[in-house]
Amino acid sequence: MDATSATSGHATEITLPSAKQLIVNTLRRAWRTPRTHRAKACVWKAKAQRQRTWADKEADRERLQAVKKLERSLKEKARAQRAAEAERRAQMRAEREANALRTGTKVQIVRDSNKIKRMSKKQQKLLRKMAL
Repeated sequence: MDATSATSGHATEITLPSAKQLIVNTLRRAWRTPRTHRAKACVWKAKAQRQRTWADKEADRERLQAVKKLERSLKEKARAQRAAEAERRAQMRAEREANALRTGTKVQIVRDSNKIKRMSKKQQKLLRKMAL
């Protein structure tokens, strides 16, 4: 049966949605505009413009080597600073301990070794041998 109008006698043409419209409708993305050209064509054009010469590659390689050299030198400098700081801290800690022993401790000479044997283990741990 044709799609004709009974009143006017003219044949009315029914337009079917295109494949792109069907895909958009089935995906429920009404906000997305249908593509007008293939994406692959743009990629080839961009790739042709992107071609580099050997001189460009050499220049990039030299630039990259210079950057890496600078980075290595900065890392080495930072490593040396950290090592110097750690050495300074260790020296200060040793000096602080020596000062604490010299000034803040009470020295008692123990001549009887049996006295040390009678002490508890905790007390023995607190003892320090010192040269006079």
